[in-house]
Amino acid sequence: MGTSLQVGERLHLIQVLSGVEDFAFASSRRTILSVANLDRFLPNLSLDANTKQFVGQLLVTLEKYGPLEDQPGVTALGALLGIITETDSVPLQDRKFVAGLIVKYTLSRDPAFLEELRTKYGIQQANSEEPPVSPQAPAPSRLAASAAPEFAIGVTSETGLEAIINSEDNFLDIGLLSGAIACARAVCLVEAPQGTPLGTGFLVAPNLVLTNQHVLKNQQMLESVVVRFDYVRQNNGPASEGRVFAADAGFYHSSAEDQLDYALIRLTDSPLDTLVKPGVHPGYLMLSARSVVDRERVNIIQHPGGRPMQVVLTQNYVVNITDRRLQYVADTMDGSSGSPVFDQNWRVVAIHHSGKPYPPESAFDTAAKVFRGKWRVNEGIPLRPILKEISEYLPAA
Repeated sequence: MGTSLQVGERLHLIQVLSGVEDFAFASSRRTILSVANLDRFLPNLSLDANTKQFVGQLLVTLEKYGPLEDQPGVTALGALLGIITETDSVPLQDRKFVAGLIVKYTLSRDPAFLEELRTKYGIQQANSEEPPVSPQAPAPSRLAASAAPEFAIGVTSETGLEAIINSEDNFLDIGLLSGAIACARAVCLVEAPQGTPLGTGFLVAPNLVLTNQHVLKNQQMLESVVVRFDYVRQNNGPASEGRVFAADAGFYHSSAEDQLDYALIRLTDSPLDTLVKPGVHPGYLMLSARSVVDRERVNIIQHPGGRPMQVVLTQNYVVNITDRRLQYVADTMDGSSGSPVFDQNWRVVAIHHSGKPYPPESAFDTAAKVFRGKWRVNEGIPLRPILKEISEYLPAA
């Protein structure tokens, strides 16, 4: 079943989309439709038409089509408009109008995404049809993550930390994106019981997952533990439910949170078996015993707050190093514990286990911090000492 916009809404939307740079040229029209997973419609569109004619033809086509077969939680029109709401070059008032249409006509059936649009753009109008909540998808509001371990921040100069962060130029090799996508397949959300997120984990062997010990404190928890792979948001639309695998309650190897804070568990199946091909994917992540250096960049793939998978690629410098602890600046949340910390070649060099704001909270400088902001310093456990304890369980090099 398609969507029928009101005449005034359609005319306004044509005006908005006609002002989007990506619709100005045939080549960029192909690109934006591909990003929105709508390239199936390309053969039926006149890519060489003028902008308004093309946009009008596109809207008529997408309105009629309805939900996408491979993204049943989003309509064809919703897939396109979701991209527009995240395009900063589109004026704010236009993005708000587009977001309002998504909410009004329930063009996405992901309640979290609709609520995010309401909050971000101040939308008061309720959607025309309340989207059902999937019983299998994890509920971030039920996050049951254990409190992250306390730690002392090794940075003593706020000015020095700010200087490190502000040296970031944000220019990154495009190859980093393909590395993130490949590695993301081996990252999972840890739940116990199913639907209640505890933290993040990642494959270190075809059926072995590494996470924090403070996330999975003991072997008894494995009776109810599952891990969820491919829990991602598709093209600014609804989150996929991912693929769920149970833990093998007969295997648990760990180190206490005040030591190396890791837990190694076995799954009842190998989640990435279908990807294992020479030169495609080994079925798990590459682990490295190398020592990172001061001010090196690190990347974190994680499930912050139990939400769909996200990645931190910028403002992510190492700021303090010891033999058993690694501190870095990057965004994380509860639920990020157990995430893999990568170097720029996408080798896992640490496992994230805690974070807190810096400078510390103080009743005397709240107003000042509102002005200058505050950074989040995170702590991870270097892979080098962990590998010494788990190498017997890992695949041969």
